[in-house]
Amino acid sequence: MQQLVWLNAAACLAKRVFILNENIAMEEIWKKILRHSGETFYTKTGKPFTYSLGTDDNIYIDTVISRPLTYKLFQKALPQGNKPRLADYKVYNICNIYSILSDKRIGAWA
Repeated sequence: MQQLVWLNAAACLAKRVFILNENIAMEEIWKKILRHSGETFYTKTGKPFTYSLGTDDNIYIDTVISRPLTYKLFQKALPQGNKPRLADYKVYNICNIYSILSDKRIGAWA
């Protein structure tokens, strides 16, 4: 029984380390996203858009009236990886988030 508990504790520790590394990576990606604010990105269908940082530290798409794209939305999308269909993501406004994360300037999925 003790061996089973030890394995579970080791698995929890490994997961905790993975989450820590994922958060560090997300911090670096978020800095890149903020650095490229105002530059042109393209959706998967080729439509151009730009984004800017709002006073509330969220990102807003400049070409349309949009709800904010928050750090947490990007954090939720990142571990889902680069999927072939946008419908497979479980994140609000994935078309813009996908375009930003998969762009070579950001380098999250490129």
